[in-house]
Amino acid sequence: MLWGMSKRRDSAGRWREILRRQAGSGLSIAAFCRRSRIPQATFYVWRRKLRDAAAFTEVHVSPEPVPATGALELVLPDGRGILVRPGFDRATLLALLDALEHGTADGAGEESGP
Repeated sequence: MLWGMSKRRDSAGRWREILRRQAGSGLSIAAFCRRSRIPQATFYVWRRKLRDAAAFTEVHVSPEPVPATGALELVLPDGRGILVRPGFDRATLLALLDALEHGTADGAGEESGP
């Protein structure tokens, strides 16, 4: 991997965290940026970059045969995977992917207890 590509990914990860912190802060973007000493224009540039980047996902097709069940397996860049069986609920899958990729779980569907 090229050094610049790795640096860009590190920056993107750092900015995803900043965007999450702002969203959870209860502050306006202007107030959050002032308090965090972040140029507001830079905040908006990164928010747009990350939103645009989220519209595209790299897909790798495995040379392994498709399971007999007709299920698909999604493997995220960090190695976590999701088995998607026929008849899945699209909205639930999208919410799960968002939670895994961006840590935006809202607690819906969480089990209670140990």
